[in-house]
Amino acid sequence: MLGVGIEGAEEFHLVALGRPGEGVFDIARVEHDARSIDALIARIPALEPDPAEVRVVLETSYGMLVERLIDAGYTVVPVNPDLVARRRGPAKKNQDAIDARIACVIALDRFERLRVLVPHGDDAAELRSITRDDERASRDERRLLNRLRADLIATFPAALVIAGDDMGAPTFLRLLERWPTANALAAASRPDLEAFARSCRHGWPDRFADRDWLVRAIYDEAIHVANRNRASRPARKVA
Repeated sequence: MLGVGIEGAEEFHLVALGRPGEGVFDIARVEHDARSIDALIARIPALEPDPAEVRVVLETSYGMLVERLIDAGYTVVPVNPDLVARRRGPAKKNQDAIDARIACVIALDRFERLRVLVPHGDDAAELRSITRDDERASRDERRLLNRLRADLIATFPAALVIAGDDMGAPTFLRLLERWPTANALAAASRPDLEAFARSCRHGWPDRFADRDWLVRAIYDEAIHVANRNRASRPARKVA
């Protein structure tokens, strides 16, 4: 039997390998890339030829590494991180090498009642992959919108008023591309705004071309700039 304990870090995995009676005999670093994972998958059969005798314990139930281990026919057991933390003890800090070793010891314990991860076929694997891609895309979108908000606060505060609660709206992003400053937007005529709204398939181009919202946005930006200048002005000393 071969026990494999995996502790995932942000940049790499730590993999502990062990056997019954021998304990943990090696801890290796595996990068988050296909080549490193392939090397790990290729190493395991040299240590234990029978896939049914390989038990892998780790703290996640998805990811490229998990899928490759399942495809290789190994028994994959995802565990709650609290289980590893209890084995570590309250006085010890979270160290990846220690957690990988603990996960390997858990994998070697056949009397530990753990739930084995059951593969659900190619369709389920593809669905999990799509879900992970969607989660990553959502995180990237939030990061980019937060950066855009910070840039607009510094350079074009009126755009935040125009965007409202939906900074990611296609019409708003195209508006920034067409008129990147408050002065450029203020110089746009009503026919220009209406034609732009129609090109973006806006539901109410006439309402979009109404310059009242633009006037309010420019006014709010002027107030914002005035307050910022007043705050940055050094205080006068009273003689």
